[in-house]
Amino acid sequence: MPQLEKMSGLTHVISTREEGNMSFMFDDEEIVKKRRLEFLLKIHIDHKNCVAPYLKHETNILYVDDLQKGNGILDWRTSPHIDALITDKTNIYFGSRVD
Repeated sequence: MPQLEKMSGLTHVISTREEGNMSFMFDDEEIVKKRRLEFLLKIHIDHKNCVAPYLKHETNILYVDDLQKGNGILDWRTSPHIDALITDKTNIYFGSRVD
């Protein structure tokens, strides 16, 4: 994603099939947790600083601060049901699934 690479202060990564399925919808919950933790460890990101939404396909946006950190990344039940995440804080990482 060339446009993202040009943005100063923005970290972006994409997992590949080699890392395995990262979706709670399509695999065993414990296996997905393990894969997500391994992937985050590989890229030096603490899972406690991540937020992974459950996309609603509507028009809702959530401002993310320290209170939402950790939501959805290891437990889909804590995912914010939202369509977009925004923040002006540092060290908060957003996860998303693309099918």
